[in-house]
Amino acid sequence: MKNKRLPIAELHDFDLDSGLDKPLYLQLADAIRTRILSGRFPAHCHLPPTRTMAGMLALGRNTVNNAYEVLRSEGLLEARQGSGFYVSANLDPILVPSGKRATSTEPTPMKASPKVLDIDQRPTPREIKPFTPGIPDLDAFPLDLWARLSAKQWRQASRAMLTYASPTGYQPLREAIAAYLKACRGVVCDPDQVLVVSGSQQGLDLTCRLLLAPYDAVWVENPCYQGFLGTLRQCQAHVIPVELDGEGLDVRAGQRIHGNPKLVFVTPAHQYPTGTEMTMPRRLELLNFAQKSGSWILEDDYDSEFRYDGPPLAAIQGLAPESRVIYTGTFSKVLFPALRIGYLVVPKRLVGALSELRYLVDNSSPTINQAVLADFIDQGHFASHLRRMRQRYRARRDQVCEWLRHNQAHHFETGPHSGGMHVTLFAKVPFDDTAFAETAVHCNLEIRPLSPYYRGKRKSSGLVLGFAGFDETRIKQALGRLDQCLNHYFATPQASYMVR
Repeated sequence: MKNKRLPIAELHDFDLDSGLDKPLYLQLADAIRTRILSGRFPAHCHLPPTRTMAGMLALGRNTVNNAYEVLRSEGLLEARQGSGFYVSANLDPILVPSGKRATSTEPTPMKASPKVLDIDQRPTPREIKPFTPGIPDLDAFPLDLWARLSAKQWRQASRAMLTYASPTGYQPLREAIAAYLKACRGVVCDPDQVLVVSGSQQGLDLTCRLLLAPYDAVWVENPCYQGFLGTLRQCQAHVIPVELDGEGLDVRAGQRIHGNPKLVFVTPAHQYPTGTEMTMPRRLELLNFAQKSGSWILEDDYDSEFRYDGPPLAAIQGLAPESRVIYTGTFSKVLFPALRIGYLVVPKRLVGALSELRYLVDNSSPTINQAVLADFIDQGHFASHLRRMRQRYRARRDQVCEWLRHNQAHHFETGPHSGGMHVTLFAKVPFDDTAFAETAVHCNLEIRPLSPYYRGKRKSSGLVLGFAGFDETRIKQALGRLDQCLNHYFATPQASYMVR
C-alpha cells in the first residue's frame, strides 16, 4: 500500500493543556492514539517529523519524540530509519471493514463486540463437568437451613424490605461482613466502608468505571484472570501485563515497563490461575510503590477462605487501611454462585462516588437475600460451613496431587497449591494445552488450558483443574478419564511437534 502523508487540517485540532497533571507528551500520545484507533490516521500513514510537529503545536521536540516513542512501544507506530514514523501496517485488519457489501435487505445478525470476546468462558447451566474451576460443593450446602432462614425473613418482611434498597447494601449484612473480614482476613474497616455488590465481578467493574479514563495504564498479573481483562477492555484501559515470580507480582518489573499506572490489580491470597501467594515483603513493596506513585491497588481476595497449609497472610488492605487499596471478595465461590452477593471495602473518600455509581448500574442487590445471608453469618452457620468445606476440599486437592505423582509426573508439575479450589498443572514437556482441552470435552471433562491466561509471547502450557465441586468418587473417575486422554494424546505423533 502506498504511504500517505496526513492532511495539514488533521494536525491542528489536538486539545493539549499544559495545566493538567498529565504530561504533554502523554496527552499528545493519547490524541494520536485516538485518531489511529478511529481510522482518522490510517495504516501506512506518514506522521510529520518531530521538528515539524513540534513547530505546528508549539511544543518541544522531545515532547513530540516521547509521544511517538510511547505509540511505537504500543505497536501503533513503526519507525523507519531515515524516513520517520508511520502508522503500523498490521492495523489494517482492525480498521478496515470487509469489502463485501450486503446485497440483501435482510438485517445483518449482530455479533458480540470485540471488547467482550476472549474472556473466560463459563460452563452452560445444564451441566457442570468435572474439573470446572470455581464451582463449590453444591451438594454440601445446607439448603434446608437456608430455606428456614429465608422463610423467616419472608414472614417478617416489612414494606421497607420489599422496596428499593440502599445501593450500599443492607446495613446488618455490611456489619456482618466487616466483622468477618476483621476477624478472619485482617481487614480494617468500618461497616460504612463496605458496599454490597452483585458478585466480585461487579465490584471490579464498578471500581474500573470510577477510577479509569480511556487509555489509563493498569498493571495486571501475567497470567491474569480473564474476566477482569474483559472489564478493562470495556473501559479502554491500557493493559500492562507484569510477570510473576515466586513472591507474586514483580513490582520492579512493572516499574521498568510503566512506572505510573493508575491501577494495579492483584490476587495476592491465591493468584489466579497459578496459585502463587504474594509474600509479605512483596506486599509491603507494592504498598510503598502505590503510595509514591499515586496508584490505586485493587485487591481481589480470591479463594482466601480456603487455605490448607499454614495460616493465611493478612490482606494487603489491613496492612495500610488508610492507603489506596480497594478490597473485593464474593460469597459465590464460598456458598453458591446463584447467590450473586459480593462486597467492596473502599477508602472512605470513595464511598459516596461508588454508591452513586452502583445506584446508576442496578440500584441494589435483593434485600431479602442480603438479610438471609446476614443471619447465616451472625448465627455462626457461615463459619461452620467454611470449616467443613476446608476439610473436604483439602482431601480432594490431595487426591489430585497424589494422582499426578503416580501417573503424570513425567509430563507435569503442580504450581503452588496450599489453598484454593483448583490445582494448576504446568507442562514439563512440549504441550498444546488448548488443543488438549478441546479433546477433553469428548471425555466429558471441562478443563481450562493455562496458556490463554497469559499476555505477550512468553507463555507456559498447562491445565487448570477445579476439584472443589466434585466428591471423591467422581474425582477418581474423572482422573481416570483424564489419565487415559493424556496418555493417548502424548502417544500420538503430532504431540512431539507441539511447542511450549
